[in-house]
Amino acid sequence: MKFSSVNIISYIAVSAAVSALTYWVGYQNGVTGAQAATGSGPAKSHAAASLTVKAITDPRLAGLSLDRLLHGSLKPDADLLAKWAQGLSPKECLDAMNSLQGLPAGEPRDDILKAVVTALAENDPKGFLASTGSVTNAKLRESGVTSALQKLGADSPKEALDWIKQNAADASTADLSKRYESAMSGFATVDPAGALNAANALADGTRNDKQVKSRAMEGIAEGMSSQGKFTDAIALFNQLPADKFQNDGLTKVADLWAVAAPLDTANWVSNVTNPQLQNDLGQSLTDVWRNTDPQAAAAWAVQIDQAAAAAGATVASNYNGNGNNLDALLTNVIDNWAKTDLNAAGQFLNQLPASSVKDDAIASFASRAAQDNPTAAMGWVATITDPQAQQQAAMSVAKQWVKQDPAALAQFLTTTNLLTPQQMQTLAASLPGNKPATAANGQNSQN
Repeated sequence: MKFSSVNIISYIAVSAAVSALTYWVGYQNGVTGAQAATGSGPAKSHAAASLTVKAITDPRLAGLSLDRLLHGSLKPDADLLAKWAQGLSPKECLDAMNSLQGLPAGEPRDDILKAVVTALAENDPKGFLASTGSVTNAKLRESGVTSALQKLGADSPKEALDWIKQNAADASTADLSKRYESAMSGFATVDPAGALNAANALADGTRNDKQVKSRAMEGIAEGMSSQGKFTDAIALFNQLPADKFQNDGLTKVADLWAVAAPLDTANWVSNVTNPQLQNDLGQSLTDVWRNTDPQAAAAWAVQIDQAAAAAGATVASNYNGNGNNLDALLTNVIDNWAKTDLNAAGQFLNQLPASSVKDDAIASFASRAAQDNPTAAMGWVATITDPQAQQQAAMSVAKQWVKQDPAALAQFLTTTNLLTPQQMQTLAASLPGNKPATAANGQNSQN
């Protein structure tokens, strides 16, 4: 590898930084830098003993040097790099950051740089935010910015929000949203009401404005949830008008609370009186719960879906909350459950009484089952009680069947009454050797 005069200076600077890593490990354990490099010398008790002992006994770190770090097979643990970077002063972090960026990109240089940027952003957020222009990697820079803003949001919220406003011109909507989310997350850990007032004061006149404001609300939910203050967060967001931004904040609480305590989350969501909000919260809950306890999630989803249907709502998949239509929570669970345990999901559905909610879940289940056994999937379709829903589900299964076993589908078409004549013509035309259906011969394609 050839170095220019600039690279030689950078090389020397990073050599000093890596030597500091070796010396720091040795110092924490009461050995010299040379002893640490070879793994010799007594290891003394220390608060960070578990990490530093691991570092000293790890053969990958014996005789660590910049050349081996950059060109050898060594790759220090991310935990070790992070711990080292956290031990540097802000000035040392800034110097190391600037020096590392003079070297070619790639591992492990990028890993070390990431550790240094993170440490500087967390330990000296103001200093990092003042030096963002020196971070040439846009992704790494933005990661540091959000870390710094979260810390500064807790320490000095006004400074964090002022920095965001002063540097908004060159930020994309996505980056600006994440910046507000991070700052509000930190702000909410020390002053939830102040954070809510600041977030609620943000503009919401355009689509981009709404996106930024929504992420700010989610940041408040994240900050309070990180402290386990789920019910306090709910009470805070309930002070807002029943609009998109209240919904976004509460939905984020549901996401995070579901991870920590799905049953408590379910009890809360069950008592929400707004049908659309309850459905949105239920989707967030079941998205999480279906992965940890699908049977419990499905049992709860059935109750909520059936209560909504009894109240006059149309509960089915893919409605996305338009008008009086609600997304089916049970279908959300069954669709995921069937991917991991088709038999268990089927047994659960078998125990349910006939209903429109069950019909929608069976349609989703049958579509998944058709990937393994189209014949059995059609048997499930036959149990759907609504004729139109049954025909749609049968067509969905048949479209998968024609790809797997067209001869078996052709035989099925001669005996079934699950499909309309037009659907059967469309499917027959799709079989190998048959001409595609056309408008001219009256065989219009069915979706």
